[in-house]
Amino acid sequence: MNSEIDNTHNTPVATLLNENIGPHNDCREKLWSALVDFAYWPQRISALQAVVVSDANDLGRGSQLQLDWIDGMQLATVSYWHPGQKLELVFDDQQREVGLRFVLNDGKDAKHIELLVEYEVAEGNSWPILDRLLKRRSSNALKARIRDLVSSFHKLS
Repeated sequence: MNSEIDNTHNTPVATLLNENIGPHNDCREKLWSALVDFAYWPQRISALQAVVVSDANDLGRGSQLQLDWIDGMQLATVSYWHPGQKLELVFDDQQREVGLRFVLNDGKDAKHIELLVEYEVAEGNSWPILDRLLKRRSSNALKARIRDLVSSFHKLS
């Protein structure tokens, strides 16, 4: 599994969501805390039953997550960790890697934080049409699950 989302090959990084979160005074801190509170992700994502973190006391780059979905188990690795700013996860997803990037940027006004969620699906070795179908299905499922998470962030204020 790669250690970071790879932007050097032909697979484009696509935007899943771009949301303004807030307003409240400590928006960035609250948003970051909620984002990396993996134990509570199942309360925010309806299709997720549990998240087990390999070493919750030393959370950061290299941390391993086990996500138990209603339709199976998935492993993820924290590949990039910049507190209060950026989190990248790389998921092992049926012979292909899926990268998920959360970036917290300053919003257009001082009261909001922009949450940018991007993803990348590594190319497989199957036929191009099948690859496109699998990528579309993966991105649609991922978008639905991330929407659950992001909608819970709007309730932080």
